[in-house]
Amino acid sequence: MTLIRPDVPRVRFASPPLALVLCQVQFEPILRISDPAFIAQFQDAVRTEYPSVGRVGGVELAFGSEGLKAEPTTSGAWSFGSSDGQWQLVLAPEALTLQSPKHESYELLRDRFIAVLRAFVELVEPGARTRLGLRYVNRIAFDDAHSVARWRELVRPELLGLAGTSELAEDDAIRHAFGQVRFVQDESQMFVRYGFMESGMAHHPDVGISETPYFLLDLDHFDVRRMTSIDIEQIAAELDAFHDDIHRVFRWAISAEAAERFGVEELRPVEVAAEVSK
Repeated sequence: MTLIRPDVPRVRFASPPLALVLCQVQFEPILRISDPAFIAQFQDAVRTEYPSVGRVGGVELAFGSEGLKAEPTTSGAWSFGSSDGQWQLVLAPEALTLQSPKHESYELLRDRFIAVLRAFVELVEPGARTRLGLRYVNRIAFDDAHSVARWRELVRPELLGLAGTSELAEDDAIRHAFGQVRFVQDESQMFVRYGFMESGMAHHPDVGISETPYFLLDLDHFDVRRMTSIDIEQIAAELDAFHDDIHRVFRWAISAEAAERFGVEELRPVEVAAEVSK
């Protein structure tokens, strides 16, 4: 049973409003992943697709003679980038993540993730799986949509909350309207974060600040059950189900005018990844 009700046809958009898409599996911590000598084999396995490599940095707060100071530090995670700069693979002691600011299709994202996950499982032999997630952060912006009044015509009014009506205040007085809903069904969960955002507002650290007003639609589908192992075929099937629900929410949320602006290219069923069947 799907989590989201509306049954909509699967379409592909010529210009989707994606700001970030990521796929992640979490597992019981493997501390040796932070060791450069250990990670060399994994780098060799993914180097063809992700040739650049580096440490993932962070900030650590420490007390010294001059008081509290923020010192740069490494998190124990490794980042591998594609040659075109469109894909970033991050391997941390407790998670494997693939992300991109855009992609051609969900199937491409899934197949890329399954390929690196297969290499990871073969080389690292992780233990239990603790979380699986698929997240689409959409930042919808149009040249003629700078006020909340215009967004009432482009997205479902339910997504604007109190800003969905002009009865409470003048439209120009409404600067942003933000909401969040959590859906749960057995093992499946989805956070939907949405809202009309003014320019200069940021939502995710890997997504830059917008210079114009926009509508946020952040769809985060995940499963937090603890699995005794990482099953490639099961993960592929779950990701397909996650994406189906995400697509249903997105199609429900936007108006016919917005969908037309994104450019509906074709109708097609979800394809089965050839890599998974190997």
